[in-house]
Amino acid sequence: MERKSPLVLVICTGNVCRSPLAAALLADRLSREGYPSIRVESAGTHVARPAPPLPYVVQVLAERGIDISGHRARLVTPEMLRRAALVLVMEKAQADHLRALAPEISPRLHRFSEIAGEEYDIRAPYQGSLWAHRLLAEELAGLVDAGWHQVVAWVTGASSPSP
Repeated sequence: MERKSPLVLVICTGNVCRSPLAAALLADRLSREGYPSIRVESAGTHVARPAPPLPYVVQVLAERGIDISGHRARLVTPEMLRRAALVLVMEKAQADHLRALAPEISPRLHRFSEIAGEEYDIRAPYQGSLWAHRLLAEELAGLVDAGWHQVVAWVTGASSPSP
């Protein structure tokens, strides 16, 4: 039987800004660090249709050499949550929503900021400018830089991340 690659699921509300941006940055970093088998996907808690990512999100990732133009928003399901080795959300309210949807995922559920040892909500730049989206990308990239080791530790079950 073929063993599936571990999945990290990154969640926000609409799955057109924060979660696809964070998932792309995390997947890129994990691949560059030698962990291409850790899959990173995204979804949203309130998705009405399979919308593309916001244009500024596509642009700020393209500036970093990452193409997510083919991404389409999708609604998170209990099955997705159960398959994930790790679930990362942008806000505490999203974590609460997901715990109600699939309570058994609680030990694998964290806010994205926690990968870097912090604990705060990452707000969306709703209707924000290109500059606001670049700031969001910088914030998320900083968290990924500081915390990708923690993601690997959580996914692999290691007791402590290696530097």
